[in-house]
Amino acid sequence: MAYISLSVTATRARSAHESWHDAPDEPATMRAESALGQGRRTLLRGEAGGGKSTLLRWLAIRAARGEFEGELAEWNGCVPFLVKLRSYADRDLPRPEQLLDLTAGALSRLMPPGWAHRQLASGHAMLLVDGVDELTGAQRKAIRPWLRGLLAEFPAIRVVITSRPSAARSSWLEEEGFAPAFLERMTPTDTRALVEQWHEAIRSSPDLPCPPEQLPVVQERLMSHLDSAPHLRSLAATPLLASMLCALNLDRAAQLPPDRMGLYAAALEMLLERRDAERVIPSYGEVRLDRSQKVQVLQELAWRLSMTNRVELGRPAALAWVEKVVAAMPRVTATARRCWTT
Repeated sequence: MAYISLSVTATRARSAHESWHDAPDEPATMRAESALGQGRRTLLRGEAGGGKSTLLRWLAIRAARGEFEGELAEWNGCVPFLVKLRSYADRDLPRPEQLLDLTAGALSRLMPPGWAHRQLASGHAMLLVDGVDELTGAQRKAIRPWLRGLLAEFPAIRVVITSRPSAARSSWLEEEGFAPAFLERMTPTDTRALVEQWHEAIRSSPDLPCPPEQLPVVQERLMSHLDSAPHLRSLAATPLLASMLCALNLDRAAQLPPDRMGLYAAALEMLLERRDAERVIPSYGEVRLDRSQKVQVLQELAWRLSMTNRVELGRPAALAWVEKVVAAMPRVTATARRCWTT
């Protein structure tokens, strides 16, 4: 997967001869891999779109492949357990034998009895917990006791847990031995690295709007925009928005949006209208919803998520709400399921 190393602000890990009664170290800026390599338990905080979830997926993939280098070389041989907390909004947090149920799917049923417990007890397991902020305040109260239980039973596991700052203070898991780290905004050098990797990753896509050999020109056009426009450089300071700018630059080959709201509006236009129409997707013509109607459907789903303090809806629940919205639209005969899959 495409990944760039990002910077974090973290406190240097203490050496063995230092006392916990000594004055605390001043936070320092370092690469995320360096901060993670300093200890076995890290609370990684960062703003929306800052790359927290991508970092956890990268850790899981690297662990599965045994491809860690440098400060994380000791992590090779670890078995990753990735837990997306948003998937537990309406259920209890997983017991050890359930940690892979929602990520490995049917494969988790093929595990030998006791396999998860043995891996966790071996000291060669990595627990990656994503999205404390994606549960409601009441649900978050269960996270700390859940973690404490796992750490009491399996004290040698490595743990990285992520959250937005609004949902977890830096000292939230201090008693459990977690070192806090804050994911910083990207530097211009980071942004250039992301733009390069994004265009390299997209090169093999069958849906490129231009020949692959033209991608370097497209890439340099975006970098020229970023170099000459401070507002675009500011937008490109998070991986999410920088990737959106890459996609819009490839799609539009024209003026990029002047601000964040313009970027969101342009992304909606690209995803809701132009992409399928220009690719001549047959189903696009079968379901005739105009842009405002599509936005209305998305607004209803977004409102439901907001009212229930959730970031995900199950497919049946989402289809039920889409059906109500579509049924009230004049001259729309498509079913909710058809609108959903188009």
